[in-house]
Amino acid sequence: MVAEKLRAAMVNTPFNPLEKVTASFGVAEWNKGESHDALISRADTALYRSKDAGRNRVSQ
Repeated sequence: MVAEKLRAAMVNTPFNPLEKVTASFGVAEWNKGESHDALISRADTALYRSKDAGRNRVSQ
């Protein structure tokens, strides 16, 4: 929910001299017993899922 609010705020905020700024986010929830590297890997995979789906979105 936080990532989506941030993404929407960026789209709706003027960043002069740029016309429009967008953002893609990959979100992953830490699983008990999971290593930090595994968590980051899942978040990174989700980020690329967002980019592959057309960018400017949040994916888990």
